Amino acid sequence: ALERVLDQGLASSAARQNLLQTVRRVVTLGALGAEYWAPGMDEPLSVATPATAMVVDTNGAGDAFAAGFLAHDLGLDRTQRQDPTLMRQALLMGHRLARAVVEQPGPRLATLPADLELNFAR
Repeated sequence: ALERVLDQGLASSAARQNLLQTVRRVVTLGALGAEYWAPGMDEPLSVATPATAMVVDTNGAGDAFAAGFLAHDLGLDRTQRQDPTLMRQALLMGHRLARAVVEQPGPRLATLPADLELNFAR
């Protein structure tokens, strides 16, 4: 998906390659999970979407994923962001928060689920 956007938006192949090699990115794939790419990676770090008890409403799921991912990611330093285990945890945090949102009506949570721990790496 990202490459299609880049193909449409960047005229030169060199500019496109430079962007892909210098920018960290997360691509969400809905029920298929999410992928994390960082400079120097040959393949993405992929994490499947965890099972959900019952999908009630998908509004806000993407925003919740981003919030969960960033809550973990922003606690990491540059070196830690190269660690696949820590980045997998960030993706899983995004999935957990998104799962909590889709299991209730409406796009936001009144309270965080008891099993959702916001642990920062620092």
